Amino acid sequence: AIPRTVWLDFTGRQLVQWPVEELNSLRGKEVNIDNQRLEKGDYSEVKGITAAQADVEVTFSFSSLDKAEAYDPKWVKAQDPCAQKGSKLQGGSSLKSDLYKPQFAGFVDVDLAADKNIFLRSLIDHSVVESFGAGGKANILSRVYPELAVMNQAYLFVFNNGTEPIVVENLKAWSMISADIK
Repeated sequence: AIPRTVWLDFTGRQLVQWPVEELNSLRGKEVNIDNQRLEKGDYSEVKGITAAQADVEVTFSFSSLDKAEAYDPKWVKAQDPCAQKGSKLQGGSSLKSDLYKPQFAGFVDVDLAADKNIFLRSLIDHSVVESFGAGGKANILSRVYPELAVMNQAYLFVFNNGTEPIVVENLKAWSMISADIK
């Protein structure tokens, strides 16, 4: 797991986690994408960094929530509505068949109507992908087992699997250099 700072939010009821600041010192080459519109089904490669070891910060924005579904309090496991909506991807973490490959999802309590955007930070270190959403209110760590996407054969994409257009307001991605552990 990525080293992190853990604290309670201003309400004292929500655990918040964020990567430790020292990770920023491992950032190498930086690339930026600003104001890129992605229609339903669009994707775009983030070029110019080593995708196998990267730090990515992205803000997605959207114009409206008019077609968004309301949250159903009967939803207990985030994986269930994802599967019902066709977002279930069994075994996406590796081409190998003999591995334990669970799926992960989570609900995040944010007011999307007020801000009309969401910020995500993901750290990729070869076989570990860790994402922090909504300022650390949610995070998911996934272990992946790449067979083909190794070192220079790994690629990073930004995509829109939603039903409405979105804008990549700002994406910053850095190749990560190795830590000098003494």
